[in-house]
Amino acid sequence: MKQRRSDFEQKRIERQAAREQKLKNIRQKKFEEELVNQQKSLMYKRNAQQVRLCEKVYRLASELEKNKLLEEKKEYALSQEAKKSQKKQMVDSIETFYKDKISMLKDRIETERFERKIAKQAQQEALGRMK
Repeated sequence: MKQRRSDFEQKRIERQAAREQKLKNIRQKKFEEELVNQQKSLMYKRNAQQVRLCEKVYRLASELEKNKLLEEKKEYALSQEAKKSQKKQMVDSIETFYKDKISMLKDRIETERFERKIAKQAQQEALGRMK
């Protein structure tokens, strides 16, 4: 009976040891799974941060490109306006030159008419005196 009791006690200790080992294995597996989950979570966070960073870089690059294009467009418009203004000034200058020429010619014609009129009157006076 003592032998039986000792065998029974031995089996109980073995079962308890097996149970403890099984619990230890379960805890170890759970710990490893949590560690893997934490690593995955950290990896997902890093990936999300990288995605956000890439999106931010893309937005900044797009904004810079947009601003550059707007500035180029503004500069082009200014240069076109300057060319238009320069062309208008040139046309105005040419018009003024020819208006001045026409005015000078009109004055000359007027002066010549006046001189002819005076000469004609002087001639008629001279003819009138001769008669």
